Amino acid sequence: MADDLTREAPRKWVASQALNRPLTIAGCERTWFILNGIFAYALYTATYSLSFGAAVGAAGYALGVAACRQDPAMLRIVKVAQRFKPRYDPAKRPAPDPGVRLV
Repeated sequence: MADDLTREAPRKWVASQALNRPLTIAGCERTWFILNGIFAYALYTATYSLSFGAAVGAAGYALGVAACRQDPAMLRIVKVAQRFKPRYDPAKRPAPDPGVRLV
């Protein structure tokens, strides 16, 4: 009987799905949105063309929204993957010996 009192029922935790999603600004991941805005402003400043900067900004934003809908963790995965060396590089591997030579 004492055994039953010391056991606790498993607790259930209610978590919101928003805790697992990346932070977005108007449907685009925050990092991509800020990087795109800086890039569009730099192009506007370099070319003195507001329409060119706005077009590049709109295209980058559309690409960011599409990428976030496809895979919300894409930028995080790419960032983590950059730390590791590639395991297979076909350019560094010598060509295999075919074993058969035509004379």
